Amino acid sequence: NMENKRISRVTAAAIFLVLVFLIIACFKLQMELNRLRDEHDALQARVEDARIELDRRKEAKEKLESDPDAYFEDKAYEQGYRRAEDSVYINDMPKS
Repeated sequence: NMENKRISRVTAAAIFLVLVFLIIACFKLQMELNRLRDEHDALQARVEDARIELDRRKEAKEKLESDPDAYFEDKAYEQGYRRAEDSVYINDMPKS
């Protein structure tokens, strides 16, 4: 009877240790899953940025092929040159 209690205590301790190990393993796996999700989200954002850039370049190429003057005018405007129809107001009044 005494030996049965000893065996059951050893068995209970072993089961407890296995459960603790499994809980720790679950936490580690959850942390790894969270890290992989974050990495996936970052890569997904990079893919989306690349798609947007690809679409922008396709539109620019189509515009260059169909209307080169408008394409170069847009490029100049992006670089800070003004369009002829833009109104610019300059305050050239002397400060009093």
